[in-house]
Amino acid sequence: MALGAESVEEWSKLPEGMTVHLWGALAVPRNAFLQPMAVVERLDDHRAEVRVRAQERQQLVGEAGRDLSEDELKAYVDHLEKTFNPATCPTCNLFEYCRGQIRSMSDPVALLTEIGIPPEQRPALSMVAAGEAETADVPDSTIGAVVATRDGQAVWTGQRRTDPVGLPGTVFLVPAKSDAAALGCYGIGVRRVDSVKDTPSWELSIFEDGQSMSTRLAIMELLGRVVAEAMADQAAANPTAPGPVQVVLPDTASGDLLVSMADSLAGTEISRLRWQRDLEVGRPPLTFDGEPATVPEALTEHQRLAVSFLLDRDRGRAMVLRESFVDLRAVLRRHVVPGGVLNDAGRLDYIVAWAEAADPLDHRAVSDAVASELHTPGRATLQHRLGQDPPVLAGFTSQAGRNTSGGLQGTDPRRTRVQGGHRRPGRSGTGKFASLAAARGVSGHRGRCTAGVEATHGLPRL
Repeated sequence: MALGAESVEEWSKLPEGMTVHLWGALAVPRNAFLQPMAVVERLDDHRAEVRVRAQERQQLVGEAGRDLSEDELKAYVDHLEKTFNPATCPTCNLFEYCRGQIRSMSDPVALLTEIGIPPEQRPALSMVAAGEAETADVPDSTIGAVVATRDGQAVWTGQRRTDPVGLPGTVFLVPAKSDAAALGCYGIGVRRVDSVKDTPSWELSIFEDGQSMSTRLAIMELLGRVVAEAMADQAAANPTAPGPVQVVLPDTASGDLLVSMADSLAGTEISRLRWQRDLEVGRPPLTFDGEPATVPEALTEHQRLAVSFLLDRDRGRAMVLRESFVDLRAVLRRHVVPGGVLNDAGRLDYIVAWAEAADPLDHRAVSDAVASELHTPGRATLQHRLGQDPPVLAGFTSQAGRNTSGGLQGTDPRRTRVQGGHRRPGRSGTGKFASLAAARGVSGHRGRCTAGVEATHGLPRL
């Protein structure tokens, strides 16, 4: 912001009468109530720093008396320590350049630097990266990552399974989270594992307004209904000791989103109960600020069940044997060590790509492919990447009624949106792109989640 303001101030073609404002909006963080709050700050100090940096560069050029050649520039920076960290450097403008320089090197230390091995471990692992050793005095997981990168094939740990993924009572859930809101969700997919019948197909839903209260209620209604069905199935399979019901998620962020939604709805429900009591005794319902309150509708049975289930997860975080959520990414990480950048191993789709591979992989190609996928965080709602592909909505259904034909019946998929869980013919505008983004985002996560489950089928259980 300050660099741009100073550049415009010194612009030779600045229109006459136009001036640069002394204040600027530096960020838009969110407060404790998840409400947008613009932070405006005077730019004097920041612009002064920009001028000092520019003067330093002008002084160096003035001392040389001419523009520096490439060889002189190289000599000027040769004494600086070359550092590269794939976990922290992506925020730098030179990240792709530095990564390209590292990738162009052929020595084992450069490979270890590229995938994010700490500097203190690189001497011990250089022989492993060169293929001249298989062991080193470092953790086995780190050795496995280097071996997988070198050979192009994932390293399996050999551990037996203790997770409930794929067993009756598990509910698979994948959301398409919004990048612009803490509690935003544009779509959701749910599938339950039955103890008797075949596993039902994915039930997918999209929402026009990912940040609205109606969307959160629709998500709780869907989750509550599926949890109720899973509880009934477990009770029918074993009436004396029903098995647990657990939700399988692609990552922990998805669970945090659902718990935050439940916490918000629980607070609203508590306020509703207080206001309802006020009405019963003849008092006007008021907010804490003394303003007249609008009494919301009560949670339905399924919504209340989902909120209670999610809040129990929040309370049981400190209890090892009380897990309502199963992180599918963590389950796979216990059994497979992928190659490539260590930081990329925190993505489910990246781990699945290595776990499914039958032939050796190029870790660089895998990392680049995963980063360019549409459902990668930060890309799902970009309109210029969405296109106008109608089949993307196939299989999505409204909350009001199920659609078993594989698409939205009676409407053009290009012109259909879901608001608050109910299907509605759409209008032109950003809602169409949000629907496409949600559909593709949920479909991508659904495919990775399914593939992750299939990757664990051959692993023995305890």
